[in-house]
Amino acid sequence: MIIKRPIVNFEKGRGGFDPVLIVIHIVGLPGKTAESAYQHFNNNTSQVSAHALVLRNGDIWEFVKDEDTSWGAGTVGYKNGIAIPPINNLARNFWQRGVRLNQIALNLEHEGSEYEDLTSAQYASSAQWVREKCLKFHIPIDSAHIDRHSNIRATKTCPGKVNVSEIIRLASLEVPVSEAEVIKIKISLLQKILDLLKSLAYYKKLGSTRDDEIGEVGASYTTGFKEEDYKRF
Repeated sequence: MIIKRPIVNFEKGRGGFDPVLIVIHIVGLPGKTAESAYQHFNNNTSQVSAHALVLRNGDIWEFVKDEDTSWGAGTVGYKNGIAIPPINNLARNFWQRGVRLNQIALNLEHEGSEYEDLTSAQYASSAQWVREKCLKFHIPIDSAHIDRHSNIRATKTCPGKVNVSEIIRLASLEVPVSEAEVIKIKISLLQKILDLLKSLAYYKKLGSTRDDEIGEVGASYTTGFKEEDYKRF
């Protein structure tokens, strides 16, 4: 289930950029619950946020629109006053060009701490969210474009034990056909059968009741082959 929970910590637009990078996070601090993260993100003094958060039960809270900028990737890390470039090549290239990384990133938060793995429900929902955003913005589903926060900001350990490779693997799988789609396919097939029966009834009404003629009509309707085509098999 996706629930909209707007927050104050974001900026309108992306400075002319489209998202090309998805950054995976874990709540960790100031608390490891989804509600603590929401309160933190909705506090304008924290200057921190994400586009969405995946709860342990698989539900998703969406905070910021995709077309707007959340404040999750932040700046690069520093050591002894010297900037540490991102490990992720894509992020590094944009950073070297002076682009703010949040402007090209979608930030996905997860309920939990850096010392525990995600639940299976979280992996499933996270992968689905990632896949949808990748399809929407034509982002390749790979490790170059879906990465850990620690590979963006080297001084971070976020997202801890989260297996980002598993999220990428699941997001790469074909979208399963939903039950509703299966029903639609069955209805479509039944409609075609009904149309065929109506066509046969029409020919019977005209007096063309011979089996060979009816068979020819049915074969042509269902396959597009003519009688002479069958002689070649």
